[in-house]
Amino acid sequence: MTPKDAARRIRAIRADKEHAYHDPRHPQHEDAMAVMRGLYEVAYPDSDRPFDDMRPAVDRARSAIRERQADADFMTAYLEPDQAGHAEAARTMRELYAAGYPERGAGDPDRDAG
Repeated sequence: MTPKDAARRIRAIRADKEHAYHDPRHPQHEDAMAVMRGLYEVAYPDSDRPFDDMRPAVDRARSAIRERQADADFMTAYLEPDQAGHAEAARTMRELYAAGYPERGAGDPDRDAG
């Protein structure tokens, strides 16, 4: 993912008022925050903007991926296209993988797992 790609994705998420990023009560809000942190790191690598002092955004996104993979309900929605919540789960995983593995670009989470 290039910095321009990341900046474009940031703008798209900020424009999508239904996105989990905008709703702290949304069950995937923390994942969305991790995605945004990762996107900002890719889009603005030389910025000295303040970040929280926790581990880097890439590590947070990778941790969120592992948490989602351990969540049976989430994985059912993600893996089964006819399940309620499939589209949101697939979008979440694409975004987490893009943030967690920026060197691979958006990629295919099923192929890029690991």
